[in-house]
Amino acid sequence: MKDKEKVYLFHGPYQDYFYKYVEYKRGTGRKYGRASIFMIQELERFFDRQPLVPVAEMLSKASVEEFVAKRPEESLKTQYMRMNFIHDFAIFVNECGGTAYVYPAEKYVKVRSDFCPYIFTHEEIRRLFEVVDRLPYWGRYPKYHLIYPMLLRILYGCGLRLNEALLLKTGDVDTTQGVLYLSSTKNGSQRCVPMSVSLWRYVDYY
Repeated sequence: MKDKEKVYLFHGPYQDYFYKYVEYKRGTGRKYGRASIFMIQELERFFDRQPLVPVAEMLSKASVEEFVAKRPEESLKTQYMRMNFIHDFAIFVNECGGTAYVYPAEKYVKVRSDFCPYIFTHEEIRRLFEVVDRLPYWGRYPKYHLIYPMLLRILYGCGLRLNEALLLKTGDVDTTQGVLYLSSTKNGSQRCVPMSVSLWRYVDYY
């Protein structure tokens, strides 16, 4: 079962807000799955540890600042995600008629990325294609030697994410117009990706 189809059980005084918040997020086309639900469950556990106070005070400034405070052995990215979640959730609660302190976005921790993309040379790209085009037939996976050359060309020629390419179905490929229709994208939106003439011909032949 996909994350988007799962039913999660919430508890506590904010459970109605939690259900509505998930419904709202998914209604905007976002894939609000397990990783996102974890943040709600984290807030539930936080509430469970707090002394009993009126519901209107559970998301007070002091409470929210305690929730977003840096924890031992925690990365800045994890803390940033918690800040971003409680910021958006508080806005949602207020729009629904509740009372919640909105943590200021300007107070978010600064997360620096050390990621450095690797740029392939033309020679390296040529060698990659040479390797996949020479894959031998394998009885255990009869289409193995056909799929990988096609997959690499789509990734390279259309700039797709790996998951987007793997989720393509026959109906997503328009060989009359030379277009790929993507429905399972990172942001949950749909988009059309044109193919080059050479890739179009290769896909049509495939």
